[in-house]
Amino acid sequence: MIFSNVDKLENTVSIDQAINRLKKISRLQFSEKDIKTLASAKKWRNLIVHYEFELKPAELKPLFAKLLGFLSYFHLKYLDETLDNMVPTYLWENAIEIVDYAAELCKTAEKHFEEEGIEILFIWSCRKCGWDAFVVQDEINTCYVCGWSEDVIECPECRELFYEDACEELQIGAEEFELFCESCYERQIYDRHDMEMEQYFADSQ
Repeated sequence: MIFSNVDKLENTVSIDQAINRLKKISRLQFSEKDIKTLASAKKWRNLIVHYEFELKPAELKPLFAKLLGFLSYFHLKYLDETLDNMVPTYLWENAIEIVDYAAELCKTAEKHFEEEGIEILFIWSCRKCGWDAFVVQDEINTCYVCGWSEDVIECPECRELFYEDACEELQIGAEEFELFCESCYERQIYDRHDMEMEQYFADSQ
C-alpha cells in the first residue's frame, strides 16, 4: 500500500494519497492542524527537491520543530512507539535542541502578545512555520516566531481579514478593481449574472 499503483510497484504514494489511504483503510483520524502540518511538509519537500528555496535557519527551525512534534505524536499514537528509539542518539539530541529553540521562540512570542495587547482573534497559524503566531492585528501581518511577513487584506464586503493571495480581484468600476474573499467574490459574480439575466429578459419583452 505504499505504492501509488498497487498493481505496478514503482512509484510510492504522495502525501495526499497516504493521508487518504490511512483515513479510508486504516480509519485514522487527522485533525485540521494535522492536515496543515502535513501540507507544510509537502510544500517544503517540493521546494527542497527542486532547489527553489533559500536556507534560512531562523525560519526553518520552528518549521522543523513543528513537523517533528507531529511525527513524534503520530508514532506514539498509531505505532505505539517513541520516535527517539528509531533515531540515532546524536541526531535526536540535535533535534531536541531545535525543538527547545522553537519552544523558547514561542514563549517569547506569547510574552510579546501580552505586552502589546494582541487579541487571540488576530493570531493566525503561520503559513511559513505552522505555529499560531502570525499577528494580523493593527496590520502587523508578521509571525512572531519565524519572522515571516505576508500581505493581509480586509474584504470590502464581509469585512473579514484574509491572506491577499487567497482573494479574487473584481472590477467594480470603469478602471477600478478590488479584492474580495472567495465567498464574497462568488456571490458578487452570481448576483451580477442574475442582474444581467433580469435585464436581458426585461429588454426582450
